[in-house]
Amino acid sequence: MKPKTTVRKKFIFRYTELRYLLEMLEQQKITFLSPEKWDDKNDASLLLCSRQKSSLLAVCFTEALEAFHLWKGFSGGSNGRGVRIEFDKKKLIKSLKKKLPSLESGKVRYLRIKQLEKGKFRPEKLPFLKRLPYKDEAEFRIICEGNPKDRSPKSVPFDISSIRRITLSPWMPDSERKIFVSAIHAIPGCAKIKVSSSTLIENERWAKALVSKQKQ
Repeated sequence: MKPKTTVRKKFIFRYTELRYLLEMLEQQKITFLSPEKWDDKNDASLLLCSRQKSSLLAVCFTEALEAFHLWKGFSGGSNGRGVRIEFDKKKLIKSLKKKLPSLESGKVRYLRIKQLEKGKFRPEKLPFLKRLPYKDEAEFRIICEGNPKDRSPKSVPFDISSIRRITLSPWMPDSERKIFVSAIHAIPGCAKIKVSSSTLIENERWAKALVSKQKQ
């Protein structure tokens, strides 16, 4: 039996590239984007057409604990310029709603095709449905209405204190880590944000435990 994906209910995580992180911190805004360029066209078409007079813009997060496939799929792969941003879920949503009172958010529900065909779903729940093969993403989605004519991105101010931690890519060279930590902390309002490096692919504690087991 396949193990269930472990999630953190109080926190959400966004995997992205370092350049987008720096832009977000400098502007203190989160950008909602049109789904039209998403790889999953089933998901994209649902959001683009789920409102009669507008399309939807979205920002996608995960509630799952750190995982190899999340780094590979959403942070630019192994180029070393990826980051994982940990947010306090309630604080982030509360701050975004100050500018967008109609903001919607929720966990994504994963269904088999037969479940979608036979099920009855309220219209407001449709943007939070996705096919079962994506279940390991444990996605949490925040959406807002966009302009169906141009589908322009929408940048929304948020409370920078909702960021709990930033984790740098496990493939980032050691020579660059200190540079980027300093760059993050130099941005106004970001001096106290915790920044650490992922040990996903090289963990000293794990290595020591293996050595100790070999000696037993």
